[in-house]
Amino acid sequence: MPELRTQSIFSVFAETAERRGEHTAVICLGTRFSYRRLRQLAEAFAAAMAGLGVGPGEKVMLYIPN
Repeated sequence: MPELRTQSIFSVFAETAERRGEHTAVICLGTRFSYRRLRQLAEAFAAAMAGLGVGPGEKVMLYIPN
């Protein structure tokens, strides 16, 4: 059985973004986002949430249409 990773989802994503920065990570509504850009957006979102007082371990709800 393969060894299970104990890293967070974000740390695995950050490693991938470091290795594959300019590769396409997501295509949404015809727009391509590289791993590097997706990481920048995730970090900006995290900073905005922190600015609202949301800290590590707190539960949040996101409403995102299909």
